[in-house]
Amino acid sequence: MSRCRLVSALWALAQSTLLGCVAGATGDGASPSPTIQVRPGGIELPPGGTVQFAATVTGAATLAVGWSVEESGGGVVDATGQYTAPLRAGAFHVVARLLADPGVSGTATVTVSATAPPPPDPGPGPLPPPTPATPPAVPLGINLEGITDWAPQAFFADVMKQGRAWSAPGDVHTPVPLDAMGWPTGDAGIVVGTSPARMARSANYRLFFRGRATVSAESATIQNQVYDAATNTTTADVTITVNDNFVLDFRGQAGGVKDVKLMRPGHAVGELFSQDLLARLSHFSVVRFMQALGEPGIGSPANPDTDWSTRVLPGYARQNTRSGIAWEYVILLANQASHDAWINVPLDATDGYVTRLAQLFRYGGDGVDPYTAPQANPVYPPLDPSRTIYVEHVNELWNGIYDSTGRNRSLALAEIRSGDPHHYRYTAGSDFQLGMRRMARNVVRISDIFRSVFGDAAMGERVRPVLAAQVDNLGTLADPLEYLLAVYGPGNPYGNPGHPVGHYVWAGSGGPYLYDVPGPATVDAIFADWSGGTAQAVYDSISSSKALCDGYGLKYVAYEGGPHLISGTGGQAAKAAAQMDPRMKDQIVGLLHHWFRTSQADLFVYYTLASEWGVFGYFGLSEDIASEATPKWDAVKKVAAGQ
Repeated sequence: MSRCRLVSALWALAQSTLLGCVAGATGDGASPSPTIQVRPGGIELPPGGTVQFAATVTGAATLAVGWSVEESGGGVVDATGQYTAPLRAGAFHVVARLLADPGVSGTATVTVSATAPPPPDPGPGPLPPPTPATPPAVPLGINLEGITDWAPQAFFADVMKQGRAWSAPGDVHTPVPLDAMGWPTGDAGIVVGTSPARMARSANYRLFFRGRATVSAESATIQNQVYDAATNTTTADVTITVNDNFVLDFRGQAGGVKDVKLMRPGHAVGELFSQDLLARLSHFSVVRFMQALGEPGIGSPANPDTDWSTRVLPGYARQNTRSGIAWEYVILLANQASHDAWINVPLDATDGYVTRLAQLFRYGGDGVDPYTAPQANPVYPPLDPSRTIYVEHVNELWNGIYDSTGRNRSLALAEIRSGDPHHYRYTAGSDFQLGMRRMARNVVRISDIFRSVFGDAAMGERVRPVLAAQVDNLGTLADPLEYLLAVYGPGNPYGNPGHPVGHYVWAGSGGPYLYDVPGPATVDAIFADWSGGTAQAVYDSISSSKALCDGYGLKYVAYEGGPHLISGTGGQAAKAAAQMDPRMKDQIVGLLHHWFRTSQADLFVYYTLASEWGVFGYFGLSEDIASEATPKWDAVKKVAAGQ
């Protein structure tokens, strides 16, 4: 059974069962009239384009439907709802009829146009209920790493979404042509993972794809391959056998394979996020998606998106892109895991982009564009009304190691040359301060746009804009706040409305880390350094920043924080060994206790959930998303429990 048929049937069964329960509870014995809803409900396609329709049946004892196209020559639709448009333009109607009662039907309109955009993804279908979670006793959050084929955090249940770019079969370095949704148009291969030993589990991975192809693998075996001609789908079992690059090649399918899925062991088609990810997130109340959204981390450039049309769509084959994952997946994870979402807006995002982003979070969307009003049955839902959005501009625009920092300053200088339209008052500061003021100005812009979509009452409650700074450089927070007060505050001479800083910004933010210890010869040397003046310097910086925010009536939150050991400064063996030393737990608990108890600061978002300990640092709570057996995990669970 195809993914869409399976999801549609399960969803319909759940709805019909629920309706029956409601009727019994009210004492009304009348059965509701059967109905069929076809989604997507209205769509544009290019000539010859395809889309998968799904039918939701309610109020009927049997759920089976038959598919047809109303117009002769209006394209074809198979038994699963897979529709292929004709090669001519026009408006056509795809109909789903209840087999038990052909008088009951649902219809979707397809407009075929040579200029039509790629089709929206039909959505994930009904998702599992939210992961049961005990809210932490303190506001404790977690950062995610970027979505890559080698990251151990196992974000998606379907491993293909994290794979590398499609390439020529047998040659991973040669790219191949792709269709509008990122699927190959001919024979192709893909590196599914570069750390297959971490991916391997006791059970097989399950492979699904549309088409009939010869599948081969490197570092894995393919078994039980079966082609179903009725649905034009192939299934197989995949077992990883060798700790080397795991590659799948597909040959012989005209036009290339489509809709390829490789489900993790124990995961069914229709599951979106890995079960391990959901289990680990249950300890936290907030998820910061910075690197998952393509914002700069160590060794990665910033999200380059400017216009909404350039973003990655949820139906796109791969979510391992420079633009990060689709925004819809951020919302779906926050809803399913019952967590607040901390998001990062790209540096070059236009007003139109930010407006659509805010609309998507409030109203949901169809897989391409957001809705502009509430919908009864959105393809992709909005953020649950009980959830909060923390909104940040890019990431660490004070940090010179990121390309976005230099570009931000260059843009500010260009704006100065055009006559200082944003009142940066450049003569009063350096290039560094100019960049921080531009960041502050964009926080105001983004805050105003979210306010226009969510309304005044939501600001500071559902929507919380933050102004991020370097925790041990108070000027990176003080100068932007002073700029906001002078240019946008009460009595400003620039014609701005004159609101207090808290109208635009909910909190100042910093990254309180236990500083790196260069070249330690022993593990003892690391903990001796952290137990001395190093920790006190961090605590003093926290107190200074908290006091500054208090003066502006703002909260103070941590966008990142934790131990900050990196391999590039030497002592790699000692730093690796320190991760499993019992004293690591004590140091993290001490940092978090100071944050919450001594400083009385607000949300602390730890960095990061799961990552390899080595060349990019030692930031992960563990190296394996399936394990909580580390001193770091012991520390955050202790604090989350209020201890």
